[in-house]
Amino acid sequence: NPSKYGLRDGRYKFISEPKGGLRRLYDLALDPTEQHDLSEKAEYDELVQDYDDLSVDWMRKMHCEWATSLRGYDMAETACDMPEVRVQTASERARARTSGATQQEQARDKGKKQKGKALVLQAISVGVMRSKSSRDAKPKFAPAPKLHPLQSPITILTEWDPLPSEQTVIYEIQGIDFDTPDLAFRFTLQQGWHTSRYQIKPKAPLAEGRWRALVRDSFGAVIGEKEFAVDASATIVHG
Repeated sequence: NPSKYGLRDGRYKFISEPKGGLRRLYDLALDPTEQHDLSEKAEYDELVQDYDDLSVDWMRKMHCEWATSLRGYDMAETACDMPEVRVQTASERARARTSGATQQEQARDKGKKQKGKALVLQAISVGVMRSKSSRDAKPKFAPAPKLHPLQSPITILTEWDPLPSEQTVIYEIQGIDFDTPDLAFRFTLQQGWHTSRYQIKPKAPLAEGRWRALVRDSFGAVIGEKEFAVDASATIVHG
């Protein structure tokens, strides 16, 4: 596992040592010999957090084996095989929550006008696929507002207006009660579909607490979300 990582952004240099919990920030324009650490100053808190988020995201993409050991990046295929999706930084999330129209939403609206392709999400559910009751029966989706930390697979079911064309969406899972990297992955919906399922197979237990499943369009704008809980009192369902 990497013991140190960081980035250079113009005049700033950021270094993180996750094992020791150390983060350092230097302004190379004023401090080229790196004698004055700015990471402890309150006015740099947001910048330090953004740089840390971006560094972790880059490490996840470049070192997929290491990424699978991170809490929240439990799927090897998410880190290694699936198309990459950039993780939003803390300040980006805050701006998205407080802004009435984010740049991503504006880009989405512009893209829809240009392409004339409607993407309408009717419902989103989180649950499990029940085991077959007989040789000929197909497993059925069952909503589950509460899941066991060891539940695998976890299914996200989405219902759409019939799709007029092929569309790409982003499924994302976020912890609400704790700070954890998001699971994010792309999925292509085919023309004419009105229902889609995506199954997640965590390779490590999910943290107990509140979670949310998000669906974003190809521009990154949220078009639907569903909250669920991870609780050890829930029953593990084997599909």
